[in-house]
Amino acid sequence: MYKYTIGPNTSISIKTPKVSNVDEIKIHRTKHEDRIENHSIYPNGLDLFFIQYADKIELISNKPIVVDEKMQIKFED
Repeated sequence: MYKYTIGPNTSISIKTPKVSNVDEIKIHRTKHEDRIENHSIYPNGLDLFFIQYADKIELISNKPIVVDEKMQIKFED
């Protein structure tokens, strides 16, 4: 697993190759008193777990990510 922290006021765009329809993504969200958790499983095997706090977002992924100059996140196959 790979863990990343995204700071406040950071805008990102996540590119997920081989996903043609968002309805194919299995999404489970839970709200807690201090955070929101979002677990998404993509048909291409990508497994993303976001934990959103007031001051940061933690991203846990089963694949390493690549961030380009436009803050677009791409996942390596």
